[in-house]
Amino acid sequence: MTAVLMGLKNQSFQRDDEGHRTYELTWHFSTNDYLDGPETVLQAVNALFPVGGIYVLDNDLDPWAFCTPELSIAPHGSYEEGEPVNNWIVQNKYTTKPMFRCNTTTIDNPLLEPYNISGDFVHVSREMKVDKDGKPLYHPNFEPILGPEVEEKISHPSLSISFNSAVLPLAAFNLLINRVNDATLWGFPPRCVRFTDAKWERAVYGTCFYYFKIQYTFEMNIETFDKKIPAIGMKVLKLGADRRNPESFELYRTEPDKEIGGPVPLTDWGSLASEAGFRIDPVTQQDVYYPSNNYIQTVQLAKEGNLLLLGIPSTIP
Repeated sequence: MTAVLMGLKNQSFQRDDEGHRTYELTWHFSTNDYLDGPETVLQAVNALFPVGGIYVLDNDLDPWAFCTPELSIAPHGSYEEGEPVNNWIVQNKYTTKPMFRCNTTTIDNPLLEPYNISGDFVHVSREMKVDKDGKPLYHPNFEPILGPEVEEKISHPSLSISFNSAVLPLAAFNLLINRVNDATLWGFPPRCVRFTDAKWERAVYGTCFYYFKIQYTFEMNIETFDKKIPAIGMKVLKLGADRRNPESFELYRTEPDKEIGGPVPLTDWGSLASEAGFRIDPVTQQDVYYPSNNYIQTVQLAKEGNLLLLGIPSTIP
């Protein structure tokens, strides 16, 4: 039950319009038992010419041409139908063209197929509340700047992961859709990866062996999906009042008994925030720039979840 390489029968070379090189080789193999078939020959071929091996033949060497999984095995010479065969012609190929996946291991079970990973960018326009340094976007009169002038194009990386599964995790889809990561994932800190979509279809392999093809989509934002919003309100904290008591706030008026002057920016205590700008320092009597103490709230809308429960890889190779 062995096959032996008898020698090289033929060879050819092609180069396509992209410059990729392809070598096609024809070999003569012989088996020592007439009961041996192509599978016995295949084992010998795999040992001599492993998939992924570089092209080396006598004085020829192309370190960027790799052995492909493509292979043909057929009887060598003239044989009558039904006559035992112990001589075989094997044709294999080396090429510089990239392969769609690692082929060093033969995949027979579809559930053992590796992840298929691809990426893209999602582009959206969003009205910004703060500038690049996190400062509130206000006019000099403290009114927020609104409209197209403060719309910014936001681009988030998008990642798609496809794989085969013996079961359909519908419960995980329902639990985790639109949630963000609760721990570091793929190098992104918590709340920086969002699970945005899931697609699936049932497939069949062999005789009534059903499995599922699943595709997930994720968006990443290194600055987190939490939003920065300046604190603004119609009410301000009464002087000396307890900020924990909702009744301690009153409608802001420019002066007592004057018309209402809100909404206005607020501090983290709910009192009127000071406007940023240059003012005279009472000690040095020089102009000093004072930043606004307007409180910037971090709003967390998306819930967290353990996205690894979806069956995705913990690292991207």
